[in-house]
Amino acid sequence: MDVNRRPLDRGCYTEFYEQGLWYLSLLNLNKAFEFYQPIVHTLSNATTSPTWQADTLRLLAEINWRSHLAPIVSYLTLDASDEQVNDALWSAIRNSSWVSPQLVVCLYMKNYNFQSQLPSLLSGGVEQPTGTPLELHVKTGPGNASSRLGKILNSLSGLGFTDWGKIPSSTIDTLKKQDHDNADSIARGWCKRITRILQLSSA
Repeated sequence: MDVNRRPLDRGCYTEFYEQGLWYLSLLNLNKAFEFYQPIVHTLSNATTSPTWQADTLRLLAEINWRSHLAPIVSYLTLDASDEQVNDALWSAIRNSSWVSPQLVVCLYMKNYNFQSQLPSLLSGGVEQPTGTPLELHVKTGPGNASSRLGKILNSLSGLGFTDWGKIPSSTIDTLKKQDHDNADSIARGWCKRITRILQLSSA
């Protein structure tokens, strides 16, 4: 299986994906800030396309996490919030995206109302995609439903979210312990670095 195989049509994101492993550099944002300037420029330009929203929704609907990072950064270059894109981001989180910390950061930076989604998330958990174990590992990364739910909650905690409503903190703590990726640290670090990258790109 070719893990880098891409759909034929990436729409306004085609230029980005033609650069090969640019998408991988967005996973941890651990390169020099200057490295990301052409990436942000390309993804910012994508927002001027009349098909930007449709292309963004299509990529976020894919199971493969490799399709999620470019739309996240592209969306963050916009000042405005888009309700349909927000819904698509949350759906990607619920659909077991391996990059849920980055998705959570994006929604956090768009002032998303996480509180309204918590009851259904905690009662229904995450969706488990279908496929062979190898296919799922390649597309959604390692982990099961419990670890993915814990990863989402830890991501929120890493960004300072503490209002769990009527849900006992002991329940939340138990669920967060299922996260094996230290998502709280991932979310904090990614939020800090993408904020700085965007600031430098707009200077």
